[in-house]
Amino acid sequence: MLRRFSYKSVLVNMKTAIFTLKLRCNAALDFFSKVTEFRGAEVKAVAYGEDVIISEWFVDYTHAEWGKVTHDQVSVQRWKDGKVVHERFYYGA
Repeated sequence: MLRRFSYKSVLVNMKTAIFTLKLRCNAALDFFSKVTEFRGAEVKAVAYGEDVIISEWFVDYTHAEWGKVTHDQVSVQRWKDGKVVHERFYYGA
């Protein structure tokens, strides 16, 4: 999975700080280690252009620290030379 990300790629998340790719991996491992129940995820829509892919998701899981979580999110990925160079997530209120 990580091969699709450029080494300099960053994740901008409206709820957290900006991560380098290495920090992103650690944050992802920490997050997923605290998911106690996964009930599902569904891609609702996808749009794409020459260097961008936008996907709308619904996710449903239980997190050890946050409890039951259900929300919609949109992922916007910018691509260059076949790799993701920037990704941003937007969450519903």
